[in-house]
Amino acid sequence: MKPTPSVLLRLARLRAIPAPSCRAPIPSSFRKLSTIGPRQANKTASNSSNLRPTAQLPQEGGNNPREVFNELDVLSGLPAPASSVQVVYTDGFRLNNGSLVQGDGVFLINNVIFRWKALLPEPPAAGEKAELDLASEKAKTRGLLELNDEVWGLLDVVYPKPDLLIIGTGYRTLLLHPENRKRLQDMGINIDVMDTNNAAAQYNLLATERPGAQIAAALLMSNFGR
Repeated sequence: MKPTPSVLLRLARLRAIPAPSCRAPIPSSFRKLSTIGPRQANKTASNSSNLRPTAQLPQEGGNNPREVFNELDVLSGLPAPASSVQVVYTDGFRLNNGSLVQGDGVFLINNVIFRWKALLPEPPAAGEKAELDLASEKAKTRGLLELNDEVWGLLDVVYPKPDLLIIGTGYRTLLLHPENRKRLQDMGINIDVMDTNNAAAQYNLLATERPGAQIAAALLMSNFGR
């Protein structure tokens, strides 16, 4: 089945480009803490048996929570896929391969990045409202996301189809319209719907854990519905 021209207008594949050398570093929320060693007890003190510590100091390789959680992170040594989302902006995304998408959503599937025009900002005819305006009104008043059937056209032609499609609905979590939900379920695809920031984080985790064609994501810009 070949995609129709209207479907192709909504998708544009991004070429994998090397990360620019001038790219601004992503600020980290954590700082590395130096390990504090335990105090040496004075073995010659006559009253050492009467001393009790007021707090137990963290020991390297012992009870330091940071070290314990790092050891439990089984994915820490796995490389992130090129299609993982590095930064979510209000009007776009920066991907792990250095690609920058602004003014559109992204569709991530089979480790390939597509610019996703899920909601067209231009009105189809004079006097009519644009898809973006209509969808924004429903999102704000009814908490509902309704997309044109054509936006899922890529899933008609890919094989194998993803086991799970993570849908990012913008600024907040919206209910997916029943027709959109049925369209995806009829293809045998499970869906998980949440706001775009959490959807990007969920995709990064699952795509790293289960590489290949199992996980896909369709993310609207994070300022949609705000």
